Amino acid sequence: MPLEVEITTPDGNSEKLSVTMKFTDESGKDIGDCSGDICDLFQTVKTFEKLEKGKYKVAVKSNFAGPYLPNILGVGIVFEKQK
Repeated sequence: MPLEVEITTPDGNSEKLSVTMKFTDESGKDIGDCSGDICDLFQTVKTFEKLEKGKYKVAVKSNFAGPYLPNILGVGIVFEKQK
């Protein structure tokens, strides 16, 4: 699934990233964590060495060519602080 992720920093600078979400590995096996017919899939989009203090804005846009993406219920964002 082709996505565009735009990250805007507290000082107003923005960066657009093209991301391709993959749902299966090379052999066609699901790579998500599945429970029944619902799967969670996580992919790192960007890592930061240091973050400027303040509010960030993150926008995710689907670049899928069809009118809708079959079998996708939702997309979310998770932010994690690395140790």
